Amino acid sequence: MDAFFISVWILAAVINTGTSLTCTMCMSLNGANCVSTENETCKSTVTTCETVMLEFKIKENVTTALVRSCTRFPFDCKVPYRSFSGETFSFMFQVKCCDSDNCNTDVLSFPPRNSTKNGVQCPVCPVAVDATQCHSNGRNMECTGEETQCLFFAGKMLHPAGKFLQLAFRGCVHSDTCKEKIPPYPESRLEEGSTFQCSPGTT
Repeated sequence: MDAFFISVWILAAVINTGTSLTCTMCMSLNGANCVSTENETCKSTVTTCETVMLEFKIKENVTTALVRSCTRFPFDCKVPYRSFSGETFSFMFQVKCCDSDNCNTDVLSFPPRNSTKNGVQCPVCPVAVDATQCHSNGRNMECTGEETQCLFFAGKMLHPAGKFLQLAFRGCVHSDTCKEKIPPYPESRLEEGSTFQCSPGTT
């Protein structure tokens, strides 16, 4: 009887291994393409691969990243493009998800930033680190393009290094970013209890 159960266990392990999703895995920084023959086998609960592009601009310094992997945060696939502009920095995020082995080889590119003012104004303040509040003190910024909502964020966001950073900031945000309620980690990069509040701006 023991041999029977061992055989069943081995068979189940083989079947599970055979049906696990495999995704291309690589990362590059600052505009370089990310090409690799290295793959990773996803956890049994992960059903999609992803290609993610990020861009952070702080004053005149721009950092970009391209990552291919198993989908780390399922919420990413629901809102494929997001952007935010603050007083001294901006952020863009784009993702493409797919559900077959090593399918995440797409070359992504950000749409050109639309710098045309859209008539919306939002409260703004510099990014505050290790803070739970960020006061505009009556200062507003003029929003551009499709960033037609105002955003206030206060909470902990997962850094690529694996640590949560406590941040607070205000500014203009792309309207698509506000369409879905963001679930807490591990579905997204935001720790439970974080405030992600969208609101209409003034015109």
